This record gives sequence, C-alpha cells and structure tokens, in this order.
Amino acid sequence: MKTPEISIILPCRNEEESLDFCLRTIKQTIKNHKLNAEIIVSDSSTDNSPEIAKKHKVKLIKHNKKGYGIAYLEAFKKSKGKYIFMADSDGSYDFKQIPKFIKYLEKGYDFVIGDRFKGKIQENAMPFSHKYFGNPILSFLLRLFYKTKINDAHCGIRAITKKSLDKLNLQTTGMEFASEMIVKALQNNLKIKEIPINYYKRKGNSKLKSFSDGWRHLRFMLMYAPNYLFIIPGILLTILGIILILTLKNNVVYGCFSILIGYQIISLGIYTKTHMKSLGLIKSDKLIDSLAKIIKFETGIYIALIIILLSLLLKIEPIFNHLSTSLSFPPQSLVVLGLTISIIGIQTMFSAFFISIQLVSRK
Repeated sequence: MKTPEISIILPCRNEEESLDFCLRTIKQTIKNHKLNAEIIVSDSSTDNSPEIAKKHKVKLIKHNKKGYGIAYLEAFKKSKGKYIFMADSDGSYDFKQIPKFIKYLEKGYDFVIGDRFKGKIQENAMPFSHKYFGNPILSFLLRLFYKTKINDAHCGIRAITKKSLDKLNLQTTGMEFASEMIVKALQNNLKIKEIPINYYKRKGNSKLKSFSDGWRHLRFMLMYAPNYLFIIPGILLTILGIILILTLKNNVVYGCFSILIGYQIISLGIYTKTHMKSLGLIKSDKLIDSLAKIIKFETGIYIALIIILLSLLLKIEPIFNHLSTSLSFPPQSLVVLGLTISIIGIQTMFSAFFISIQLVSRK
C-alpha cells in the first residue's frame, strides 16, 4: 500500500451528530483533488462515534483518554503523512479547504493556521463572549508576549509538516495544546502562514468550558512569558518603592514593602526562566544565558555579602547620624531601610545558590 502523503486528523469525543458529515466531506475532497491521504479519528467517545468511524473504514485510534491535546498526541504517533492536517470533528470547519492548506506547505511554509475573523463566521457559530472578548484578548496577549502577527490563535483548523511537528515536542493534554503549538512554532522560528477560513455553527453540544479553558490558554502563555508575569511587574514595584522612600522619608515602610515584593517577584521570574531552560522548555534566554556565563555561585555570594555589609554600615553611629541629618531621614526610617537592605542581601545569597543548582548542567 502506498504511504500516504497527508494525514488528516480529527480529535473526537462524542461527535456522533457531526462525524459522518465530516468524514463524507473529507473523503469527497480527497477524491475530487486526488489526494494521497489517510484519515485518522482519535477517539475517546462514549456514544456511537467509533461505529461511524468504522463504517467509513478510516484509521480509528481508540485511546479513551479525555483531553483535546491528548487526542492529537495519540494520533501523531500513528500518522504516516509528510503533511499533517488537523481540524475539529464538530462540523464547524470546511474540509473542502484541505488542498488550500496543503498548497501552502508545499510552497515552503512550515505551519498553516486558519483565521476565522478574516473569513465569514456563521450567525451563532461563536458565542458573543468568545467572539468579542475571549478570542480577541487571548490572541492580543499572544501577539504582545511573543511578537507575532497571528490574529486567531485558537483556530482549530491547521496544517503542519511532519518534520516541523517533530521539532515542537508538544506535551500538553488539554485545550492549551492549541496555544502550545503556536508558542513552540514561534520559538522554533517556523515559517507560519495564516489564511482566512469560514466558521460554521457546530453540530451537537459544545465541549468548551469558557472560563476554565480560557484560563488554561492564558496560564500556558504566561508560563512561557515570565518577563510579563514576573520581571516587568517586579521592576515596576521596585521603582515605585524607591520613589516612595525618597518622597515619604518620615514613613519609608511602604516603599520598603514595595521594593521587597518587587525583588521577590523578579527573583521568581529568574527562577522560572532558569528552571524552564534546565528542562529544555526554552532554548535560549538572554538573561539566563548571561547568568550562566558570567555569574557563578561565588559571584552571587560576594554580591549578597556586599549588600548585607551595606545594611550593617547603617548601624555605625557616625554614618547613621550623617544620613539622618544630611538626607533628612528620621532614625526609625533608617532602621527599616537597613533591615530591608539586609533582607535583600540574604535573599540574594540563597537565590545564587538555587540558580547555580539549576544551571549546573547548562554550564
């Protein structure tokens, strides 16, 4: 039997109302365009969907594992095509567009994704909250975090070369799989093409859970964008703390609190970046690469000791009195400031130890 050039994958969970329609459309498209393709239904259904797939004599993968991502991961293991085409089996996408997606892969693109907002969306096909809030906001955040122009990050109709897919090492099992695929495609510098597609009202009941699924997408994007989750907010809080200390000399506790929280959040950002690189989840990061090259464990300890020494200097009476009079800092404010500097020094010391552990295998 001739090895298929295209693997058409449909994730399926209780789609008996739409699966027959989808498979008939796919088979007719294959026939009309003389495509060398296999059809894979990755199934975890409890209804008659498996029987429908068997009737159409397609490749049925019955894994019974719940999850959008796991359905694709199980199918990828069995796919043989040079090109992978992916789409939901709920009747919301037009399978007649398969040749259009494959055409762009043949032209040299690595990854092709549909854009529902530049095509036509059938009335009531997409809930109001998804159409005007959820999808636009999440897609905007993706563009902001990852400097991409992708307009519809959660479109479920896609195509990718098998060679490119193997580079991504996809792992998530839920709805965030859609975000992971795009994020890792961007990280691997895949050549991406977004094309307008039409979107139709699904057949049967939706499996989407708006809030929880949206949160899973956002959580995943933030995990791969620690600058926005940790570093930038931490820097802003630290700057705010310095401003408060300089303007509220009689009560620096608020400024010191802001600095401590800011420094803690920045540290969490560095921990996250370091851990992700040690696991191979990110290939490179300028900050972590710099830390790995120039900052050793001993360097971090020296920096921490210098910071702690500065806090101790504030306890020397001549220095204490000079700062109190020349800078107009009340004695109690200088005590709080000294304790804050000491805490930062101690945290720096233990942070250096933790980061050095994470970077051992990377040096």
